Amino acid sequence: MKALQSVLDAAQFVFDGFFEIFSDTDNYPSVGFQPYEGDAYAK
Repeated sequence: MKALQSVLDAAQFVFDGFFEIFSDTDNYPSVGFQPYEGDAYAK
């Protein structure tokens, strides 16, 4: 039973990391790096 719990804990750890990396959150700081939203050659 302890081995099964260890496997489940490891899988949960991996999936938590996966979801944190690929989740759709826009938590950029108000100053510093800002994502590019525009055209470099707009007229």
